[in-house]
Formats: sequence, C-alpha cells, structure tokens
Amino acid sequence: MEVLIVFLAAVVVIVIAIMFFRSMFKKKTKKTIEKAINKASIDKFAAIGELKKALKLNSNNFQARDKLIPLLIETQSYLPAIKELFIQLESAKINRSINEVKCLINIAKCYEALENTADAEKYYKMARNIDTFNVEANLGLGMIEIRNKSYAKAYSFFNSILKTEPNNTEALKYISICCQNVNKTSEAFAYIRKYCKLKPEDLEMLMFYANLGIQLNYLDDAEEAFLILQKDNKYFNEATLYLAEIYKRKKKYDDAIKNYDIAIKLGFLKDNALLDAYYSMAECCATTNKNEDALEYFSRVYNVNPDYKSVKDKIELYKMMTKNNLFEQYLTGNQNDFIQITKMFIKYYLSKFTTLRGSQNFVEFKIVQDGTIEVKVEISNTSSLDVVIFTFIRSTGVTGDLTIRGLYNRIKEHKLNRAVCVTAGVFSDTAKQFVESRIIELVEKERLNDILNKLKVISDKKK
Repeated sequence: MEVLIVFLAAVVVIVIAIMFFRSMFKKKTKKTIEKAINKASIDKFAAIGELKKALKLNSNNFQARDKLIPLLIETQSYLPAIKELFIQLESAKINRSINEVKCLINIAKCYEALENTADAEKYYKMARNIDTFNVEANLGLGMIEIRNKSYAKAYSFFNSILKTEPNNTEALKYISICCQNVNKTSEAFAYIRKYCKLKPEDLEMLMFYANLGIQLNYLDDAEEAFLILQKDNKYFNEATLYLAEIYKRKKKYDDAIKNYDIAIKLGFLKDNALLDAYYSMAECCATTNKNEDALEYFSRVYNVNPDYKSVKDKIELYKMMTKNNLFEQYLTGNQNDFIQITKMFIKYYLSKFTTLRGSQNFVEFKIVQDGTIEVKVEISNTSSLDVVIFTFIRSTGVTGDLTIRGLYNRIKEHKLNRAVCVTAGVFSDTAKQFVESRIIELVEKERLNDILNKLKVISDKKK
C-alpha cells in the first residue's frame, strides 16, 4: 500500500513537472514571438532571427511560422519563404485554422517574384480550384495571361473577379485593356469609364479612357476627361491637341482654333503632327470665314510639304477668296447673298457665252443638297422660248459624273434646251467625258473666279 502511494505521488510530481516545463516552454516561445514582433518594425532581419529561434524550440509553432512568412516575403527571401509555406501547407491538413488557399497564393507570388511563371501559374490554379472566385488567384492568373498576350484568357479571369466584386478597380482596369486588345472597344470603354469614376487620380488610365472616347466618337466624355488632364503639366500638351480635335469635330471652331494655337506655339509638335495641326487650324479658320488666317496656315503646310493632302488647291482657292469678295460670298455667304450672286452670274453668262437673247425670267430657285442651288431660267422673245437650268455647287472638291447624270436626266424629263453646271471646285474626268456631245456646259473654279472678278469690276463701277 505504501509503495502504491509513493508511486502515485511520484507520478503526480512528474505530471506537475511536465506541465510546469511545458508552461515555461510556451511562455518562452510566446516571449520570443513577442520579441520578434517588437523588432519587426525596426529590424525585420532581427525579427526573422527571433522567429527562427521560436521554430527551433517548436517546429510545429503555427503562430511563429505565420509571422515569419510575411517577413521573409517583405525582405525578398523568397526561397526560404516558399520552404516555410510548404511546411505550413502540409500542416493545413491537420490544422483547420491554416488557410490553405492563402498559402497557395503566397507560394505563387513568391515564384512570380522569382520569375518562375510556370510554378506561379501552377499554384494560382491550385488556389482557384479550391476557391473559383478568389480575387488574388484570378488576378494573378489574369496578369500572367496579359504578359503572354493571351487577352481572351486573361479576360475570363478578370471577369470572375467582377462577378463577386463589381467595383474591383484592378479587375476593371485590366479587363478594359483585354477588351481593347480583342477589339471589344465599346466594352473596354464601359469598364474604363467605371474605373475612372472609382479612381479619378489615375491620370494614365484617364488618358486611355479619353482616347477611347475619341475613337468611339463619345466626344463629350473625351472632352471632360481631357479638360481634367489639361490641368496636369505631364498631360497638358497632348490634352490640348486632342481638345482642339474634339472641338473641331463638334464644330466649336473658335475653341478648336484657341487650342490648336496653343499646341502649335508650345513647339512640341514635329513632322507630320505639326503639318496636321497647321492643316486643321487652316480648316477651322476657313470655316469661320477667317480666310487670310486660313491662307497663312495652308501656306505653312505648303512650305514644308507641297504635296501634303490637297494643300496646293487650298492655297489657290483661298487666294481667290481673299482677292475677290464675290468668290468668298459664293462659298461662305448666306443664302440670300448666294442667290444674288447666281442671278448676276446667269445674266452675265447668258449675254457673254450664249446666243440666247430676250427677256429673262427666273422661274424657280431650288435648294438641292449641301447648299447647292438649281435655277430654272426662261429666255423669251417674240419668236422663241428657251429654258435653261443652272446648277451652282458650293463645294470646293471634285464633282463626279453621278451629279452630271442626274442633271442630264432632269433636262430630258422637262425637255429643256440646255444646262450649265458651276462649281467652286473641279469636275472629274468621267464627268467631263459624259458631257461631251451633250447639252451641258461645265464651269470650274478658275472660270468661275474669272467671271466673278469681272462681275466685281462691273459692280464697283456702278458704285
């Protein structure tokens, strides 16, 4: 009996001793971890040393390893981090408090940092197999596919994120880039618009958004974005030039001229970009009847590249306009002025270039299209009545045979004697071939200008 009592007493002492040493061991481990945490903000490497000590005391210490891994990653000690993550991943099988998906993602990130894309992709996919909509796994896989230029695959990963987090800015940003690269421009614009509302400080993406706006002709959106970008020195030059283009397309010509002027004077435009700006500036000036300014900018283009677009013809045209106000009114005057010029022209033309004589009666003035006017004139005397159609085209471009064929059909329909077609531009070769041996006369800009010059002289003498 006494032997049993002694034995039990010994067992109790041993148990108490084990519990005491275990308690002391836990306290020591806890103190080591606390010491490491305190050191982490000052010296991460010292903290790593303390945590490794804790793991030497107890290799299964989850808390110590949980603190150690982020420090190893922060200090770019990726291989040691991967080693610890694999141990932690194995422990997750028996310790439910360990997040297996988080371990897999951290392993993938470490491999990615080591530029081992194959293993990074492998562990991101393992994480995604457990949690299909995991943001970090889908983001990691999406970015790998973007680097591989596999934009359609990348799209699916970013789209998975947006199904659960529709305002995830990283997913919105990169899915818009994917859409742009697979020619889903409208969809790209919708995503980047949402992104820019959530992150207005990202001016680089705002520039991307503004450019898409121009491409899709969402000019109001593009204008709003470029006005913001114009306030930043880095983007001022480019934004100013784009605003000029937007205002030109929106027919806000005075605003376009203002911005083209700034862009040109800043001196950052070179080669064809500068010629484009000169040419666009000239077109805006021409549209607002600033013909001398238009001529100046067309001349700047010509001095650099005489073959640029139709600049030679433009210069010839605007020289005519600056020298002859009737030619200018023919092109840019209001409808009443234009009608008065057509009447003067018809009277002069009939008297100088036809044998038709008699009383002239302007039967009909008909606006056909783009400001083109068709005038039906009766010339009557005691022995005959002739009807002639005059068509006045205000365009400075090329008039083709389709227009002339239409005019010829109207002559036949109404059984008219002849027609005269006048343009401030030129007629195509096919149009000229069509009128051969037909009762249609063509008057191009040079002859028009010559006649208007003579009418101007006549008008000035009457004053």
